[in-house]
Amino acid sequence: MSKLVTVNNKVELIKNGIPFIDKVKELITSAKKCIFFHMYIFTYDQSSTEIIELLIQKANEGVDIYFMLDGFGSRDFPQEIIKKLEDNNIHFSFFSPVRFESLNRIGRRLHQKVILIDGQYALVGGTNISKDFIKPNENDPWLDYASIVQGDAIKHIQRKIRRLYLKNYPELKSSIRMLLKLPVSSVAKYAEVKVIENDYTRLKREIQKTYHREIKEAKKSIYITATYFLPGRKLLKLLKKAAARGVEVNLIFGDYSDIPAYNYGSMYFFGWYLKNNINIYKWNKTVIHGKLALIDDSIVNIGSYNHNLISQYANLEMNLEVKDDEFVKSVKKEINQILIESEKVDLSAYEVRSISGKFKNWLFYLFSSAIDFTQILFITRK
Repeated sequence: MSKLVTVNNKVELIKNGIPFIDKVKELITSAKKCIFFHMYIFTYDQSSTEIIELLIQKANEGVDIYFMLDGFGSRDFPQEIIKKLEDNNIHFSFFSPVRFESLNRIGRRLHQKVILIDGQYALVGGTNISKDFIKPNENDPWLDYASIVQGDAIKHIQRKIRRLYLKNYPELKSSIRMLLKLPVSSVAKYAEVKVIENDYTRLKREIQKTYHREIKEAKKSIYITATYFLPGRKLLKLLKKAAARGVEVNLIFGDYSDIPAYNYGSMYFFGWYLKNNINIYKWNKTVIHGKLALIDDSIVNIGSYNHNLISQYANLEMNLEVKDDEFVKSVKKEINQILIESEKVDLSAYEVRSISGKFKNWLFYLFSSAIDFTQILFITRK
């Protein structure tokens, strides 16, 4: 067994929407010693005001709080709220704020969504905190997921985020080191969890490699929610080989996206998928934002990682690989419901598209790939 794998854990699946917000508030309320909270997008709106007030309340109760947002994804976070947080002893920081003098780092973004409470609970997933994600225009929330983990995996999360916080709060190093070594309570449950990250500038490609291994070793089935899905050649080859050896490969796309160029660009490969016996489903209720995979009804991969160049080479990402019957059942139930509510794409119907439609997909594929590549240019590999 890999040294990255922990076995005494409890894992819970949380769906986006009111259940997600309620769970975040519950976790913050439970804090007694410290909260480490970092996210790509956190918008100050009706979905987040209660969270801000809870953080302030806990800080006034003596809880040490470190609150970090990505300098690009959360660039519109109000300065008056930052001041309010700091006036209430909450340690606020932007990760890599967008500045002219630091253009060589502008492409490297904090895309992780992690909340760590007292070294006892951790939320890891793909869900940002914003009305646009949680309850857009009073419609159904975006399809997204997070996981709550307790147990030995917390030690690995503490270790993996330590460098991030030490670098962004250099004046608080001794306190951070102490708080990120808090003892972790044992859990009387067996669930295998591996905490994996991608940060290419630090030669970390654990999520990418884990996905490749899972697909290569799959024997029965693969389900992937295909969010911002522009896979590289190696992943395409592994999916093709899996389907050729009889594995049922299912990719779940959305009809809608907050970045339409990605949506149109991802359709460029639809004909290739279908000709290689890879099933395509299109979900048309809301935006699919979840980063979720289920392999052989026995392994779940969940977190912030998307299958595209940005997640591979530019962003800081964190996922969990989970092997646990109860957790797998909850994920399988979600995926089955998505498939029921989705349209399966048929090859013959897809091939009758107009020439202009095919050209549009090709053009947006090139455009999306160029945008990804441009972001990668603005990082310095260490």
